[in-house]
This record gives sequence, structure tokens and C-alpha cells, in this order.
Amino acid sequence: MPKVESYKHGTPSWIDLSTTDHEGAKSFYASLFGWQYQDNDMGNGQYYSMAQIEGYVAGAIATQHPEEAQLGIPPHWNVYITVDDVDAVAERVTALGGTVLMAPMDVFDAGRMIVLQDPVGAVVMFWQPMQHIGAEVRDEHGALTWTLMLTTDKDVTASFYSDLLDIEVAKDAMSSPDGGTVHQLLVAGQPVASIMNMPQQLVDMGVPSHWEIYFGVDDAQAVCDAATANGGQVYMGPAEMGPMGTIGYMQDPQGAQFGVHETIGAQLRVREAVDSRPRDRINASDYRRNAVRREPIPRWAKPELFRISGGECAGCLETFKQMGNLDVDHIIPVADGGTNEFENLQLLCRSCNSRKGTKTMRELIDILINEGIRSS
Repeated sequence: MPKVESYKHGTPSWIDLSTTDHEGAKSFYASLFGWQYQDNDMGNGQYYSMAQIEGYVAGAIATQHPEEAQLGIPPHWNVYITVDDVDAVAERVTALGGTVLMAPMDVFDAGRMIVLQDPVGAVVMFWQPMQHIGAEVRDEHGALTWTLMLTTDKDVTASFYSDLLDIEVAKDAMSSPDGGTVHQLLVAGQPVASIMNMPQQLVDMGVPSHWEIYFGVDDAQAVCDAATANGGQVYMGPAEMGPMGTIGYMQDPQGAQFGVHETIGAQLRVREAVDSRPRDRINASDYRRNAVRREPIPRWAKPELFRISGGECAGCLETFKQMGNLDVDHIIPVADGGTNEFENLQLLCRSCNSRKGTKTMRELIDILINEGIRSS
């Protein structure tokens, strides 16, 4: 798996868990994600355990500070956003309606950080890296794949982070499950986090605005089952949510909440393992070798399940766009090893044995969805 070497300013880059049962939490997440740990002694019986996936750090687990427990703050996952200059960010917070809860401070030689509360009450950390850049692995099983801000006012929230970090916002970028819309924070034109109004039932329950984290997983159902078996509680799913992918949301035995997200790479690996058809028919080995594993894809839209009834294949991208006359035996997606955010694919016509047109996975899915494709 590729190692992440750096994060751009404005990108969520690190997560750590504040828990009341350090060893219990380590055991729970290891059962879900296969994490291994490097325990760092912080003194006074406190440890900061770095969770690792194949030797790459993915997050951390720490004992909750007594002051938080005294204030009634439950165990929770913290989100850190990379910035170029923590001190410069801290100077702008108050004028924009936020509150600095912890002034800029060095964390040994790892980095420099602040803790703040935004105008709607959500707490978030900002991180200026030195020796520690953040998570070294993303979008793999057990690694951070997405962050979502649930807020009482998505417009106020989006404006705050946009102005504070000098980054763009894509307003109403996608639909939310409750029929509303979701804003996205953009860094260099790419979405890095979502902002959504909190469902009314959570508002009525008094749940404050907060950041949520989602881990990539190979099999959302298996992880939800493991969470329940190991003392956790599943609140939602796993549920297929159209282009958003397969989502589950739960809490660990101590009460910290998090989500899981079944990714495209995971679905392709699972499909490859169980498919009995000839390997070259779905080109599964190409997917496994070149998968970028960043774009969620619904189960019904897996590339190897594309079916369109009709006549003879004309063998070109233009005909594919027009639809209605192709079959998986004639046209199959082939991984092109691209370096874009979404995996580049080419269309291979098995009839004329030619490859024409490179498309990203998102573009390919959009074509299929717009034409009403369904799997057999």
C-alpha cells in the first residue's frame, strides 16, 4: 500500500481517540481493523498508542484527560486538520466567531497544534507538522477515508472554515440522506471533508455539532458484526446509499462513535475472491494491481456486473455512451494505473480487441447511472 508523505493545508490528516478504557479500546479496534500498536509512555500512567497498518501509522488511542471526564465529555474521536502556520490560524479564530480552547503549543518535535471551537460549537484540532505528518495510510481497511461535519448550520460552518483556512467550498455538492444537500470543503479543487446539517432528531436530542470520522473497510457487514460481538453498538447499517457507497455507523464499548465505509477497492477484492468466472473476463487482476481505492461505488454498479441487453458491439467509447447495444462480454473496464484522485479506466472492446477512451471511475459511474444501468 502507498505511504502518504504529506498533506496540503486545509486537509484533515490525523485522528486520535480519547477513551476511558485504553486497553479495552485497543482490543476492540484491533478486532475490527487488525491494528497493531506502538505504545508511547506520556508519564503519569498515560500512554499514546499509535495504531499501525502494515507498519504505517493510521491513528492513535489515548486515555481521556480527567478534566474532560469531569466535564461530562464522553469518549470521542478527535479530528486534526493540517495547516501551514498554526499561530496564524489561531490569530484569526476569534474574529471569525470561533474560540481558541488551547493556545498554540509544540508537541515535542512531532508538530505544533491548537484546539478550537467553531461558531456552531464543534471542537477541532489544527496541526502544523514537523516530524509527524499525520496518518501515513489512507483509504485502506482500517484507515481514515472521510470526515464529515454534522452541524446546526451548514452555511455558517462552511463559511467559517473557508475563511479561516482560505479554502473553497462547493455548496450543495451532493444530496444528503434526509433530502437536503451537503457542502464540501475543497483543497486544490478536490473535496477533503463534507458539511451537513444535523438530522432534526439529533438536534431534538440535544446532540451538539461535531466532526465524524469514517474508516475504510473491506466488508462493512463483517465489521458491523464484529463491533456487536466485541461490545460495540451499531446504530445504522450497513446500508447502501447510492453513489455514496455502503455505510455503517456505530459506537465502541466506551461510547466513542465512528463510521465505516466500504470502498471500491474493497468491493473489487471481495468480488475477485468469490467470482468463479474466468479471471480475464472481469480483468480482476488489473483492478487489484492498480486500484487507487478512493471512490465509493454501490454494489449494483460494480464494473464486473455491468449488463446492457441488445445487439452487436460497435467497439468504441462513443457507442458505449449511447448505450443499448453492449454486453459485458464485449466491453469491460480495464485499470489504467492512473494517478488521478479516482482510478483511470479504459474501455476494452473484446470484439475488436481495441482500447479507446480513458475515463475516471466517477465518470464511468455517472454514465451508467444516467442511462439507468442495473446489474443482472
